[in-house]
This record gives sequence, structure tokens and C-alpha cells, in this order.
Amino acid sequence: MSETKDMIDRRIEILETGLQGLTPGTEEYEMMVNAITELIKIRASIEKDETSAVAATEEAKKDRWTRIGTTVFSVVLPLSVYSVLWKQGLKFEKDGYVSSSSVKNLFQRFKFF
Repeated sequence: MSETKDMIDRRIEILETGLQGLTPGTEEYEMMVNAITELIKIRASIEKDETSAVAATEEAKKDRWTRIGTTVFSVVLPLSVYSVLWKQGLKFEKDGYVSSSSVKNLFQRFKFF
């Protein structure tokens, strides 16, 4: 893209130097002015496209990290909750009798016993 912008800039400079030798109001002068205007519009659209591409890349990067964080959170949170509940169940149920419903559910999920 920078090569294209450089080429457009060089073309604008060439047209501006050619414009200096013409008298205002003639048809050639108006054609040169219109050509310069079109090149400036094209250059502006190229810069706009570049900035939107950079913004899209940044947005995709944020989305990717959000998805990774959500995935990690969805794995770690249930494991940590089950771990805490399991430890509480083992602490309070030393004699082997399961009385709390959360520990009963844990025992049903894990078929160790």
C-alpha cells in the first residue's frame, strides 16, 4: 500500500508542476485540477482502508483473547467449585455418612466409591 501511496503522491506532484504553466480557466487547467482532486480522493480512501484494517485486526485480537479467557474460565471455575465442595464434604463427613445434598451430588458425579 505504501508503494501505491508513493506513486499517487509522485503523480500529484507531476500534475501540480504541470498546472503551474497553465492559465486558470482553460479546459486543460480544469482537467488537471479534476485529476489532482481524484488522486487526492483515491489517496484518502486508501488511508481510510488502512485504518479500518488496523481497527479490524485489533478488534479480532480482543475477540480472540475474550474467547480464550471465557474458555479458560468455563473450565477452571467448575473445577474449583467442585474441589472446594469436595474438601468440605470430606471434612464434615469423616465417618462416611453423606448428609449434605451438595456432597451427595458430587458423589453421584464421581463414581469413585
